[in-house]
Amino acid sequence: MAGEPIFIIDVAPNGIIATHPQRAELPVLVAPIPIEQRETNFNAIRDKLVAIGCMRLPNTGFAFDSSFISPESADAFTRFARLMLKLRDAHESKQFPPCSVFAHADPTGDDGYNKILSGRRALALYGLLIRKPEIWDELFTVGHGGDQWGTKSFQTMLSQSLATDEPPFYTGPIDGALTPQTQKATRDAISAWRESRGFGKGFNLDKKMRLALFLEYMNAICKDPDGNNFELTKDDFIARGAEKSLRGDVQGCGEFNPIFLFSQEKTKAAKKDKTLEAVRNELYVVDRRALVFVFKHGTRIDPAKWPCPAARERPDLCAKRFWSDGDKRRKEGPEDRTFGDKMTILAVDETNTVTPRPVEETGNTMACRFYHGFAQHSPCERKLREWVVRLRIDGAGGEKIPLSNRRYVVKAGEAEFAPLIRGTTDDKGELRIPVIDERTKMTIKIDATGLDMPQPEGNDPGADTDKFAGEEDFWPLIVDGGALRERDVGDDAAVKQRLYNLGFGENAPDKWTQEEFDEAFKQFRHRNNLDNEDDNTVRAAIFDEHEIKGATPPPSEQTEPEPQES
Repeated sequence: MAGEPIFIIDVAPNGIIATHPQRAELPVLVAPIPIEQRETNFNAIRDKLVAIGCMRLPNTGFAFDSSFISPESADAFTRFARLMLKLRDAHESKQFPPCSVFAHADPTGDDGYNKILSGRRALALYGLLIRKPEIWDELFTVGHGGDQWGTKSFQTMLSQSLATDEPPFYTGPIDGALTPQTQKATRDAISAWRESRGFGKGFNLDKKMRLALFLEYMNAICKDPDGNNFELTKDDFIARGAEKSLRGDVQGCGEFNPIFLFSQEKTKAAKKDKTLEAVRNELYVVDRRALVFVFKHGTRIDPAKWPCPAARERPDLCAKRFWSDGDKRRKEGPEDRTFGDKMTILAVDETNTVTPRPVEETGNTMACRFYHGFAQHSPCERKLREWVVRLRIDGAGGEKIPLSNRRYVVKAGEAEFAPLIRGTTDDKGELRIPVIDERTKMTIKIDATGLDMPQPEGNDPGADTDKFAGEEDFWPLIVDGGALRERDVGDDAAVKQRLYNLGFGENAPDKWTQEEFDEAFKQFRHRNNLDNEDDNTVRAAIFDEHEIKGATPPPSEQTEPEPQES
């Protein structure tokens, strides 16, 4: 039904697919216009550009220094199709919400080179989504530096199953036909494909044949969850393909908007140390990415007023939309920096004194203020953080037993449209809740079937149709996300919070008397065989027991080191 909230955060090494946090929209108040003046006078508003979802392809989505889209992206496209179908089904028009494509390079190399390379990657992604092989053929025909599709692209495409139950035509290494063996295997594969498609035997591919092969490959790697071809049209983008340059629909941002930056000291050291240089290149993998942002239904822009230059335009045009300190933001600072960490520029201390923080010491790493505006709330760009909740109960011998493989439902917030997250705890009794807001109260309902726990009264009808059977009887817990104080062995309040979360004490920790605190502290000391240790050692043990140490790591996008792009 229209209006129901949709919440998806799907993180995998080959891409992130997500909805953006839903934000309340205030009504717009306008004055009436007399009937006789409506022909000449009217009220107008400019709606905000609101991103509601995203897909991020990491560097593995492209061959190195190339705009050719690799088959490793197939799973990400399927998950993106699921997101788009959900967003379409939730809207009365049954139309897809409009999109725009952005691509980025890492901070090394030349602005001009990386601007063009990222633009070519964005064009390749756009061409695939709307099934326009002519765009791919232009990228194939006109190369850019190291971005030469060449024989490798044919080997890659022919190594995929291009039709149902059809084996690949090429099974050798993707090497650009550098050896006599792979030269012969590549020529044989091309000839076999040509003959099977009615083009006759031969080793060359003219434009007509290339267009046919590009289209087959696009269909092979971009499918919906049911295995059908998934494709958009130019009308599913915010500028509707109004300009030949695709301004507004396709952007190449070069190295202007990194999401990770090495420190100045490490960057200098990397120039002298090959090992550290390899580490830097591995970490900068996250900056080489392409994204599709999905905007609110009905969004349409005038490309003439769109602030970003077209994908093929020169990089200096981007600078018009930079922050006044944009160059500082995208350059290395005194420490490693990640977009989304420590974003505030005004620091407030315990005495409520406001002190400006140098921007190069924050997580504000993007030079473009326009892109920063919708990237700062995006799970595809901002560092994904999670609350990790461990659920355990007391065993007969006083040990803590994890609530393993238990179904749960999380309402991540108190607002009516707060997202619902359903899942199953892992073997450690852990569940992971994405941080939507820095501070929010969440309700976790856990399947307590078979446990000696009091069951809640009444029924909860739920907010959508994907309910677990019997979830209205799950046992509720209230979690005050973001309220946990920093680790400090001398902070009684921080120690109390963790003791309470570990199952000690009956009342909320801020209500404990000194006697209750002493008793909880004593019980923890005894249960953990710390009777002969001093208080600070016990306090440190409380933090160690409580914190994330030993938790299951989230999916990673880290890959093997590779050379820098330019």
